[in-house]
Amino acid sequence: MVSKILGSARRGLSSVSASPVASIPAERWGVVRALLRDDHAALDPQLPKLVHMLDERGAGECWHKHGTFKEHLVDTHNVLRLWGQPTFLCRLGLFHSAYSNSYVNLAIFDASADRQLVAGAIGAEAEALTHKLCVVPRHTMVWDTLAEEGKIPAEGMTVAHIKTGEEVHLSAAELRHLLVFTMADIAEQYAGWYDEVFDYPRSGAIFAKGAATSTVGHEPAALWPGACRPGLWVSHVGRLACAVASLPPSVDLGGAPLPPVFQNCSDSNWLTPENELRARDLYVSVTNQALGGPSPSNARADATAKLREAHRLNPHVGEPLTVLAQCLLADGDFEGGEAAAASALELHCAWGTSWDKRMRWAGWLAWTRVLLGRAREREPWPSSAWAAVNLGLVR
Repeated sequence: MVSKILGSARRGLSSVSASPVASIPAERWGVVRALLRDDHAALDPQLPKLVHMLDERGAGECWHKHGTFKEHLVDTHNVLRLWGQPTFLCRLGLFHSAYSNSYVNLAIFDASADRQLVAGAIGAEAEALTHKLCVVPRHTMVWDTLAEEGKIPAEGMTVAHIKTGEEVHLSAAELRHLLVFTMADIAEQYAGWYDEVFDYPRSGAIFAKGAATSTVGHEPAALWPGACRPGLWVSHVGRLACAVASLPPSVDLGGAPLPPVFQNCSDSNWLTPENELRARDLYVSVTNQALGGPSPSNARADATAKLREAHRLNPHVGEPLTVLAQCLLADGDFEGGEAAAASALELHCAWGTSWDKRMRWAGWLAWTRVLLGRAREREPWPSSAWAAVNLGLVR
């Protein structure tokens, strides 16, 4: 599969196909290129047909958090593919709520009539796990147990079916796949409106123990899309990464690697919710104010300091570094701009989805590559608005 992705990524434009940053593995960069070029067949030969199947069921007409249900399903699949997960798990990501589940009622397929149809499309293994995740109390399992304990029990877990009450058992490997999928699922969909509707951090987080049965602090009339700040989810996904990494190598995962985020789930200096909030607010204080006026260089110096601190507090997302790179390049600091842009690109290519969802992931990637290219070529920052809006070509 990797060779197919890399081969496909080399077709088309005659630009350089090697990774622009040495720390980004060539295999991952090949997937990135396929994603940027919408080369669905390179990711999975069946993917074009599967996406068409979702279209026929109206997935592109349903709302989902910061876009459509189809966008969420496809992008969750893409994150899992970028993370090198097995095809069955990527396909689960593509169909994960299609029968509805304990979170949302988006049943574009009928579990009582369509299971054979779905299994014929995505494979029996993918369908079986997709169905299982649609009938278990995911929030209680993930946040009240696995995230709280920080590990996956070797014996697996038995829970009650959310509709029938029957016992449903998930093995340790299935729990691991559930957590990796949940990491991708949250990263793709969690925008700032979530924090507003749950009144977080003033009230309890959606990820807190017992949150599934609590309505304390809820603001169900919070206007969508809200203030469009980055959501406060990274520290909580870090807890899931810790649990994923706890599984011993003896458990057969079909060759599934650890997700590349949080330094392959190995970073022992886990992000705290308090530092995540401080980092987010510093970032927003920079990006939500103009840096023009009588002293733009002084404003950029202040912005640079805030962005450096935001990155120190939360080193796991790329957008603060991308914005920092632009500030440094505008001040003629090519070396600093190159370092910031390179680190930002590595993080963007690890997540496969944007943290600051005001811009899509592909846009953040393209802009970061523009900045990295200018830094490496030591090209001065544009001196006019016309020159600035003329930027865009990536070599």
